[in-house]
Parts: sequence; C-alpha cells; structure tokens
Amino acid sequence: MKTHTRYLKSVSLLSLGLLGLLLCSCFIDNEKTMRRKLSIICQSDLTTTIGQLKSGASADSVYFHIVSFKTFAKGEFSAKAVVDFYLLKNVQVKMVRKYRFNRIFGLWDRYYNEWEFVHDSTKSK
Repeated sequence: MKTHTRYLKSVSLLSLGLLGLLLCSCFIDNEKTMRRKLSIICQSDLTTTIGQLKSGASADSVYFHIVSFKTFAKGEFSAKAVVDFYLLKNVQVKMVRKYRFNRIFGLWDRYYNEWEFVHDSTKSK
C-alpha cells in the first residue's frame, strides 16, 4: 500500500512538473519564433507603408533588411531589432524602424520610426 501511495505521489509530482514546463514554454518565445514574428510584422509594415505612398513613388523593388537583432535574458523585453525599409523611387532615403519584443505578451512593439539618408560608401572614397 505504501509503495502504491509513493508511486502515485511521484507520478503526480512528475505530471505537475511537466504541466508547469509546458505552461512556461507557452510564454517563452525562442529566437526562431521571435524572428518569424518580426518578419511577419515587417512585411505588414512594408505593405501598409507602400499603400500610403502616392502612385508611382514606390521603387520597383521594395524590401526591408534586419540590420540588428539582439536578445536579452531578463527584463520586460526579450529582444530588440533595427530594420531598414527601402521604399522610394529616385530618392536615396530609407525608413528606419526599431522594434522590441514584449516577453509577457509575445508581441513586437514599434518604438522608433524615422527617415534617414542612404549613404553610398563608394562615393565617399
């Protein structure tokens, strides 16, 4: 009887541990998942911004480039990223957006949006 009770306690503790681990993993996004979510929001931002431009103002090839991606072990935000968007025809500017990944909600948050000139390093030499 004691062995059976001990066995049930062990199984119960193991089950609780596995359940806790499963619940924790739902709230913790790994880098691959965060990058996938970032790519989705950047594509959405690209499409939305192109839609707001005057007809004919967008370049033939519009795209975004993730310039930096950094993760953090602690804090409210578990990652941040800087993304350059190249959108305009005949104008050497890019849109720079910064994003941070909210650890609790599992979502990217935009917190910076500016236009900057694109510098051609071959011309400066």
